Amino acid sequence: MSASGCKRPTPTPLNFCRWVICFLTLTAPSPRKASCTSSRKFTTAKDSSSHVCVKYHPFQPCPRRGIKWGAFPFTPLKGREALHVSQAANAVGLLWDENLHLWQREKEVWLFPAEIESLIGKVRFSRLGIKLAESHNKGYRWQHEATIALACPTHAHAFELSAQEAEEWYRGRDIYPQTPPAADDVLVTFQHQPLGLAKRIGSRIKNSYPRELVRDGKLFTGNS
Repeated sequence: MSASGCKRPTPTPLNFCRWVICFLTLTAPSPRKASCTSSRKFTTAKDSSSHVCVKYHPFQPCPRRGIKWGAFPFTPLKGREALHVSQAANAVGLLWDENLHLWQREKEVWLFPAEIESLIGKVRFSRLGIKLAESHNKGYRWQHEATIALACPTHAHAFELSAQEAEEWYRGRDIYPQTPPAADDVLVTFQHQPLGLAKRIGSRIKNSYPRELVRDGKLFTGNS
């Protein structure tokens, strides 16, 4: 029922045939031209032996556009450059094997899987690997995600926190351990799991936990 309360007409074969006759151009270069162009030979609800002859004009297919790939923004790091990055990462406890290769984009240093390099330029990726660091004048600023994924908790610079100190770390606060670490660059761990990289300044450990990840409140059960 329509809004006015009138019942809409039910589509019928006769209505469809009338629509075809009124709106479609009939061109029939076939042996049935005479029967198809006769005004009394179109199919109606009562004519069961007649047929509507309609020539359909197919649309021409659109030309296929070739896919043009943009230039790959990363370049591989090899030789001395790759060795320098690897040594700097190993010094703070970040380790990886030969299955990951170093690539660079401007000041960003990334790790890509070696097995996927053959697909570069053939497949478009939204995120190909893991961002390792950003270079600056004094060295490298290691990314927190790379630290969690690659850090070795048994490294010589690893520093184990207590549960209370780990809570302070996750709250974004500096740590004041009873016995400060000997090294200036520290890999902070809790229950032998990496929490992040930090620097020792005097007797405190400067918190470097990302601000957007900071949490308040009680974080560990059983810790008063």
